[in-house]
Amino acid sequence: MKYYAAGQKIIMQKINFILTAGIILLLCAEGIAQTQYPIFNDRKIINSFSTETLEKGMLDFRVAHRFGDMFGDAGGWPTFYGLENASDVMIGFDYGITDHLLAGLNRTKGSGALRQLVNTYLKYQLAGQNDTRPDALSIAILGMTTISTQQQSEEPTSINSFPKFAHRMAYHFQMMAAK
Repeated sequence: MKYYAAGQKIIMQKINFILTAGIILLLCAEGIAQTQYPIFNDRKIINSFSTETLEKGMLDFRVAHRFGDMFGDAGGWPTFYGLENASDVMIGFDYGITDHLLAGLNRTKGSGALRQLVNTYLKYQLAGQNDTRPDALSIAILGMTTISTQQQSEEPTSINSFPKFAHRMAYHFQMMAAK
C-alpha cells in the first residue's frame, strides 16, 4: 500500500509539472503569435484534433457520433445502414478565449466499457503560417481532463469500480504539428 501512495504522488507531481510548464509556455508564446493562415478548415480531423483554434469570442456547438455496422450482420436496411446504431455520441462546446487559445467542454456516451464521460480541454496554437512565414510549421498543444460519471460497480475487478474519486479521472496531453 505504501508503494501505491508513492506512485500516486509521483504521478501528481508529473501532472503539476506539465500543467505549470504549459501555462508558462502559453504566457511566453502569446506575444509571438501573428495573424495566421489556417492549414485545416476545422479544429477536428474526423475524431482527432487539428492545430486550428477558434477566433476570440467565437462559440461552437457540436453534436457528433460514430455509426454502427453498415453492411454486416447488424447493418443493412433494418438499421438504415448503421445510422440508427450510434455507438458513441458527443455533445459539446468550444470557445475561443483568444485567437490562439481554445477551451472546450463536452459529454460523450462512450463506446467502450467506460461510459458517461465529461471532457474539458484547452488547446493553444503556438505557431502557424503567416505573412512572414507562409511555409512555417503549425504547432499546437492540447491538455485534456476526463471524468467518468458512470455509476460505480460493486465488482472490484470492473473498470468502473472506482475505489477512489481519482480513479474516475484520466488526463491527456498532446502536441500537434502540421504543414
